[in-house]
Amino acid sequence: YTALASDHNILSIQFLVKSLLPANLMAPVHPLYKSSAKQFGILFPGDAKLKTNSYFKQWVHTFGAYLQDITVFSLPHHGAETSFNVRLLQKLPNALLIVQSGKNAYSHPSESVKDHLKGAKRKYLQISEAAGTRLQLSWHL
Repeated sequence: YTALASDHNILSIQFLVKSLLPANLMAPVHPLYKSSAKQFGILFPGDAKLKTNSYFKQWVHTFGAYLQDITVFSLPHHGAETSFNVRLLQKLPNALLIVQSGKNAYSHPSESVKDHLKGAKRKYLQISEAAGTRLQLSWHL
């Protein structure tokens, strides 16, 4: 308990939304979004420390069945280096990546994370409370 209490980011709420309909009926409309996913899913990993291999392995074990169909994924802890694992990019080939961060003292997203994304040719959308940076998802069934 002492180890967990020393870092509030170790425990984090994960939020998964998975559709029962094919992705072509529910795909987000955004210029960065190109996907071959068969279904639609949103995954927000909160502040999960996925850079740590043991946490990453457990996370993949928990969410692995859904990762190919995740179409919107928020990088953990605002794109912080301490929460990012480069293997995420392989596990989430169909995801529109978003970073939820505005101006901050922590320099989120981390430069190293941005470098990994650029090197993997993966674009991301940075959203914050600033005007013009929101992501709006809507579906018409």
